Amino acid sequence: MFDNWQSATLLHIFVQEYGEALRNAAELLGGPKSARRVDRLVDDLGFGNVLSRRSRGDAVAILRLLQLENAGEEDSETAWRFAAIDPNASEVEEICLLTDMFSAALEATFGAMASGNGGRDQ
Repeated sequence: MFDNWQSATLLHIFVQEYGEALRNAAELLGGPKSARRVDRLVDDLGFGNVLSRRSRGDAVAILRLLQLENAGEEDSETAWRFAAIDPNASEVEEICLLTDMFSAALEATFGAMASGNGGRDQ
């Protein structure tokens, strides 16, 4: 997927490993539009090792979706999709773990970028 693994960020590596699971979770919680956002992020990361402004925005929006930031807004698609999920379903635990890992990959990548490391593992 990536041309230059030496410059791949932790976000690149996460998406390589968990892109399909990320897409499935986004679709479950946010519908087709959110799934397409994940597809776009995967595509963007696959074409280059530089994180564009759009890629960063997509990654943050996906994290907010996974963290259910809009689940309390009554008329949001996320709210009604979330309400339809059985709390005991196996997907719930999987999404929680995926969210934690995605958050850590973003924090490591963006934190490293801010420190001049480029998002590579420290």
